[in-house]
Amino acid sequence: MKPLEELLEQDIWPAEPQVKGGFKPLLARLGRLLFSHRLEIGLGVTAVVAPFVRPTIATTRSGLGVKVGGLGLVLAGLAVRMWAAGFAGRHTRSEQIEGSKLATTGPYAHLRNPIYLGSALLGVGMVLLIGDRRLLTPCAVTLLVLYFGLIPAEEEFLSEKFREEYEAYCRHVPRFLPRLRPWANAGAEKRPFDWSAASGEWRLSLILGAIWGTFRIIASLSKLK
Repeated sequence: MKPLEELLEQDIWPAEPQVKGGFKPLLARLGRLLFSHRLEIGLGVTAVVAPFVRPTIATTRSGLGVKVGGLGLVLAGLAVRMWAAGFAGRHTRSEQIEGSKLATTGPYAHLRNPIYLGSALLGVGMVLLIGDRRLLTPCAVTLLVLYFGLIPAEEEFLSEKFREEYEAYCRHVPRFLPRLRPWANAGAEKRPFDWSAASGEWRLSLILGAIWGTFRIIASLSKLK
């Protein structure tokens, strides 16, 4: 029987087999179309559902606990995204899928898509902060539509550009569930942490703060009625 750690490090969506036809190439084409609009799509969904949201203000200890938990998830999501951006480089904010080098260190030694993990934590955290759990449905749908398109598109690009190097990386590092121990890739170039790329996440922080502040005002006004 395999040890628990080895089972946890197995990927739930294997990179192989590589095929030219099938459903995944269709998702990759969709992902290429969505990639440059990924932020706008998230903001657009927020704008559409905003009139139907009923934000809340915590008045009980349990309610406050939920809000604190939501804030913790948001901060954790931002931290993961900053960590990943710092090791991947500035191309993570570009409008096209690109990358001059394959990132395999830092969070990428645990998980192939750490920025998307951070985004998922942000989404759930914002739902808890706003307080209307009905938002979980559009949040989950948006994440699924974006990521099941974006991830195949990025994997197609990386597979074509880095070939054997990327195949070896996929064999050792899971797509969704982080491995507990970082993959020790002896041939990987030790890239310095790019603070400029990491600091780019401050714009996302401002957007999230503006969204939360707007819903907070709405909740306060509703309570006065």
